[in-house]
Amino acid sequence: MRSVINRLTQQEDLNFLLTNGIPRHLATRFMGWFTHIEQPLVRDLSIATWRFFAEVDLILTPTAAALPWPAATPYPDTIDGRPAGPRDHAIFTGWVNIAGVPAISLPVGMSRSALPIGAQLAAGFAADDFLLAFASDVERAVPATLLPQMETAP
Repeated sequence: MRSVINRLTQQEDLNFLLTNGIPRHLATRFMGWFTHIEQPLVRDLSIATWRFFAEVDLILTPTAAALPWPAATPYPDTIDGRPAGPRDHAIFTGWVNIAGVPAISLPVGMSRSALPIGAQLAAGFAADDFLLAFASDVERAVPATLLPQMETAP
């Protein structure tokens, strides 16, 4: 019975992708990819994310939850005055990787302490070209003087 329900759910998800403009070869590849995932939460997150992108084009988030920390430290000890763990700084990026949607990080400015600040743009499944075109437009619109001057290693 469970396999019948799973097949029906997969067909419903495939139909959802096809009716929202995803080409059949990409939609079937996506659904085939999920048949190999044994973690229902990953599958559920991906489906929910892709359904969300049927309504919006992009999601804008910070790239990191903290300003840059010393390179000798693998992660910041605190974020916003609270103790931080090894992946806490990446709270905005991990779900994109798990969901399997394209994203790009762009430098968007400098903090008051002259540290770079980045923003992540995430787009829907198979919207890579749209995302890259939008990111290119943003890159042209952000004056280069606002971006950090990077030093080269000796």
